[in-house]
Amino acid sequence: MSNKTNKKSNPLFEIVFNVFLPSFILMKFSGEEHLGTVWALVVALAFPVVYGGMELIRNKRFNFIAALGFVSVLLTGGIGLLELDTRWLA
Repeated sequence: MSNKTNKKSNPLFEIVFNVFLPSFILMKFSGEEHLGTVWALVVALAFPVVYGGMELIRNKRFNFIAALGFVSVLLTGGIGLLELDTRWLA
C-alpha cells in the first residue's frame, strides 16, 4: 500500500495559472520598457511548462489545461514575436 495520495487538482487554479497569468504577462510585460517580446514569451511559456512537468512527474499523468495554456501562449506570443497580422489569432 502506498501512503502517497493524489490530490484532486483545482481546475480554476489551473486555468488561471496556465492560461490567464501567462496571457497577462504577454500583454503587460512584452514592451521594450519591461521584459521585451522574447523574454515575455519565455517567461509566459515557463508557467504551463513547469506546471505540466510537475504534474507529469508527481502524478504520472498528462495535464490537458497546461498543454492548452502552452499552445495558447505559444500561438499568441509567436504571432506577436513574428509581427504577423492579428487576423492569425482569429
